[in-house]
Amino acid sequence: MKIIRHRLRDIDPILYPLNDDGAAGTTIVIHGAAPGLDFLERPDVEELECQISEAQIAGRVYLLSWRSGFSKLRTLLKGEYHEVENNAHRLGNNLHTLLSKIPGIRKEKLRLIGYSLGAHVIISALLGNDWNDFKIEDVILLGTALCEDDFEPHTPRQLWRRCLGQIRGRIFNCYNLYDTPLGWRKFIRWVENENIGRKKASHVAPRIQNISFTGRLRYRDQHSYLDEFDWVLSRVYPNRTRSEDYPVRAVCECPWCEEVITVNANTDDTCPQCAIEFEYRTQDETCYYEYPPEMMECPICEGESGITVQEPGRYECPDCRKGILFERVGSTPYFPKVNCKCPHCNEGLTVRPYEDVACPYCSCTFSFNEAKNVIEWETRPLVTECPKCQGKTGIPVQEDKSYRCKDCGKRTVFEIVGRTVCY
Repeated sequence: MKIIRHRLRDIDPILYPLNDDGAAGTTIVIHGAAPGLDFLERPDVEELECQISEAQIAGRVYLLSWRSGFSKLRTLLKGEYHEVENNAHRLGNNLHTLLSKIPGIRKEKLRLIGYSLGAHVIISALLGNDWNDFKIEDVILLGTALCEDDFEPHTPRQLWRRCLGQIRGRIFNCYNLYDTPLGWRKFIRWVENENIGRKKASHVAPRIQNISFTGRLRYRDQHSYLDEFDWVLSRVYPNRTRSEDYPVRAVCECPWCEEVITVNANTDDTCPQCAIEFEYRTQDETCYYEYPPEMMECPICEGESGITVQEPGRYECPDCRKGILFERVGSTPYFPKVNCKCPHCNEGLTVRPYEDVACPYCSCTFSFNEAKNVIEWETRPLVTECPKCQGKTGIPVQEDKSYRCKDCGKRTVFEIVGRTVCY
């Protein structure tokens, strides 16, 4: 599934593919105007993607993103709102051409979902084009920003009959008597009739189903259909089946690097910024770890970035690009033990790499660099003769302390003066 563009001056419509689980059917979701004071840009596609994903719709799902043309709030106050609606009407007239670019679209059942001005786009499309070559099943209108008498050649009855004649299934008119933005639309345009999104359809037909959301939406403006898209769609289709192959997406703050990212919710996912793996649960909107991250110093380059370690495995240092193997013991990451030989007495040992190790046989201290497969000394030992047995092995002295002779087993306290060993 690829992004599909269509040339339309100022509006710049783009079809974003959201998911394809292999099931039959295609759903197109069309958003309304962008919220806020400046509507010149299109709404946040990632946020809309997350809202739509909560419904887990089966089949192919596309989001039609477009620029409504709102420039400033004063555009509304000057009574120029008709320009915005004219853009919705233009997009509706081009919707047939745009959807024709989707591969195999005419062979599948098609469902159109429009929110606010997006519902205006759908009605304009059904009135202005012949859709007999498409298999449009259902049309879902969410808070439609349109009046039944806005299309002068059509009476309200003709409008609904024309729309029904273009589809094979039903029209769901989701309305809310307390819808504040649609109330402002009526006030700005100085019209007597109410918006479709604030009342039942005046034309009664078996295939038109009016669903009331009056006072039931979460936010005060009572226009938040996409914010509660999962619940809204469950009221339209009470017995609908969710797609198990549609991952729910969510915008959250990474609990480690605190960057705002989009992740697959309710399952383990990786932060693209810091590569930390965690699960974001939509039920309580909280992040959870299977392995809490720990910052470890790179044992090779000791760089400033460090290595963030979670589950056991090999991690790449961002500074030196070397792979380091870690294991977890409880909540603390460790380097897994490896086998090597003491560089002095040649006895086989099991040690943790990159850590100072005291040989239990000759007491010399060294570290094993697993990446380079070499022995490293902080202080190279000075081998001296055991004063008690004068054995052949000798004693490796690195600092002022007692050492055990491998030949006789007795311990002797040594002191280093310059490069000379004294006892």
